[in-house]
Amino acid sequence: MQEKIEKFVLGTIAVLSVAISLGDLLGVLDTIPWLAGRTSALTLLVVGFLAGYLVLERRSKLDKIERLVLEGVERTIVSLNGVETQAFTNPQEMYEYVRKRMWEAQKSIDDLSWGQQTATSKMPLHEQALKKYIEAIPKICSKKKIRYREVMIFSTMERLQRAEAMVAQDLQGYRLRYYNIPHQQMPPLLSFMLIDSAEVIIAFYRPPYEDEHRLAVKHPGIVRLFQDYYNVIWHRAKVIKEADRVEYGAFQEIRQTLGAG
Repeated sequence: MQEKIEKFVLGTIAVLSVAISLGDLLGVLDTIPWLAGRTSALTLLVVGFLAGYLVLERRSKLDKIERLVLEGVERTIVSLNGVETQAFTNPQEMYEYVRKRMWEAQKSIDDLSWGQQTATSKMPLHEQALKKYIEAIPKICSKKKIRYREVMIFSTMERLQRAEAMVAQDLQGYRLRYYNIPHQQMPPLLSFMLIDSAEVIIAFYRPPYEDEHRLAVKHPGIVRLFQDYYNVIWHRAKVIKEADRVEYGAFQEIRQTLGAG
């Protein structure tokens, strides 16, 4: 559309220029009372229109080029140096963000739920946020085509009961593996979640969690490192649920480890 307008304006100016020149040569313009003796002024007016149009047209193109260059520079800076982060001051804030990002996921969620487990906080709001996060997992797996992988170490009966409840729902997108390691001998283990292999949310690594740093990070290099680490952990873990396959014997083994066999 813009190109057609440009051609029309330039064509009109060209026709006017030729008409004025021919009229002046043939003396036709002098026969028109309001144009007699004003040929030079009319010529300058047409030239002025042409010059003005060209300046505006070039300025528009230069603005577009400038905009594209600036956008390209910004993208380059972000890709080379930019790390998008978000810090969380408490467990409630983190769990609310996690639940939001889980619902926004398009392809995959990789959840590393290991380490010692105690109450996140004595504050009811923190416990409520944790409960809502756990309740969101089956809803997301049932309503969206998401591959949800979770790795656990069962340090409490509460976590085992949560796993049993998840498996009982027979969610196709939900997969669960575990490590049967005595939790008393474990060093501090970092828990984290990956969303669509594009963001890592780093969570807990020591009870009672109050002084920990919690952080969400979006950066290709950093996320790729955590994704590779998760994949290694996943492939070495024992299977509880994989698609339609469920290893019910694993629950009995875990109960014996916890001393509740």
